[in-house]
Amino acid sequence: MGRLSKASRSYLFLLREDKTTMDNTHEWCAEGGSPQIDNLKNLPCDMFPWWMTKLCKRGVIHITDVSKMPAEANAEKEILESQDIKSVLVLPLYIGKELAGFIGFDNVTDTGEWSDDDLAMLRMSSEIIGNALDLKQAEEREKQLQAQLHLSSRLASIGELASGVAHEINNPLTAVIGFSQMLMGRDIPEDVREQLEVINDNSQRVAKVVKNLLIFARRHKPGKEYVNINSLISGVLELRAYEMKLSGIEITTRLAPDLPWTVADRGQLQQVFLNIILNAEQAMVKAHNKGNLLIKTGQINNSIRISFKDDGPGIRKENMDRLYDPFFTTKAVGEGTGLGLSISYGIIKQHNGEIHADSKLAKGATFIIKLPIVAEAKQLELAESPGEEPGRVTGARIMVVDDELDICKFLDRALTQEGHKVETIDNASAALERLKCERYNLILLDIKMVGMDGIELYRRMKEIAPSLQRRVVFITGDTMTLNTRNFLNKTKAHYIAKPFDVEQLKKEINQILIENV
Repeated sequence: MGRLSKASRSYLFLLREDKTTMDNTHEWCAEGGSPQIDNLKNLPCDMFPWWMTKLCKRGVIHITDVSKMPAEANAEKEILESQDIKSVLVLPLYIGKELAGFIGFDNVTDTGEWSDDDLAMLRMSSEIIGNALDLKQAEEREKQLQAQLHLSSRLASIGELASGVAHEINNPLTAVIGFSQMLMGRDIPEDVREQLEVINDNSQRVAKVVKNLLIFARRHKPGKEYVNINSLISGVLELRAYEMKLSGIEITTRLAPDLPWTVADRGQLQQVFLNIILNAEQAMVKAHNKGNLLIKTGQINNSIRISFKDDGPGIRKENMDRLYDPFFTTKAVGEGTGLGLSISYGIIKQHNGEIHADSKLAKGATFIIKLPIVAEAKQLELAESPGEEPGRVTGARIMVVDDELDICKFLDRALTQEGHKVETIDNASAALERLKCERYNLILLDIKMVGMDGIELYRRMKEIAPSLQRRVVFITGDTMTLNTRNFLNKTKAHYIAKPFDVEQLKKEINQILIENV
């Protein structure tokens, strides 16, 4: 095309997604010409105010003599003259109704008019390239949508599996933690106490891993809530702590203790943080089988700044511009889909935030995320001062309904020690019959049980006496599945998540009994 027009150079510029910067993506130079493509990357659009204004109005830029450009085009004139350009012909490149870039010819030998044939050639090329780019973007959007649907399906399956496994783990953990804490409350030999502390500490560790896995893998409708960014980062790190320790990765965190909370989608941000941490981990291990990862948070004006800095191999300059392109990856086949950073970029943009990377080859990489601080007035209200410690309620009649006998035994002993009268039942049907002839101050009810579950028993209580539902406290290891969360949100029923701390359990039960009285 450039050869046919006898131009010194022909080129294509494309705007980046933010529409504030552009790149020279394709270039042809006549023999003896000096290529400029490597010098024309990441150029701010506001360097060419006159030029961009004309292109945005679908105008043709036809400059027969650069030295005679109008005063309002001084910025463009200086840049063109610095490259010894004498005349220019440029047409805008549109995708649909949106300016996507421009295509043009330069001449460094002569001034003068560009012919109608040159203009027609550029116009036809502009339309062909615009249509091709539009088709390519549509294909990429379709591929990305298919990949996201596949990923959503996989995550949904993982979420269901994680929920079932968590329920099976949390039940025995409740008994292990409960009985170990009750034994530690006795007058026992020091060596036995130390062993019980090991049992309790490691059980709490397992409980925390299960909780973080559930939060990350759960199925949930996209929705924003008030979140603590530091806590989200800590939760993700706990998921990877063991693997990173095995890989020789040293983690340093500098999380601002006074970091404001903000409104965001908890699950989506955890997905972003996990992806960046995994990328850093894999890069460092591949480079030198160990590494250092520094994670920092802080507040800058009305934004939260989060940075992840690794000492891996860094990112090649030619790859920096493509980091967030769908399906772009530098990993070996089977090691990455090329969607991680693309999806992360989309998530951060949906939160009105920014994400970018700084890197030098062999000097590591730093990913920086900025999120706006968004507050909800109702969630910023300070809780009332607790005042005096609430009085202790004793002598309450409490029914425990759980098909795990060890949990029934633990709750029986723990609540009996508090002076309550406890009756345990291992199935919902028997509990329903018992409720028809007996009255209780409190009913501790598991949700997942063989046969009739806790939710169905709760609904059928209304047939006996509506007031019974107000006395129910659900005890469940299943608070993360969509059905359970929707049910608890709708009914506003009290619940205590398994596994629970003995002292915390006693306090919560006592508080609920006070409210009911």
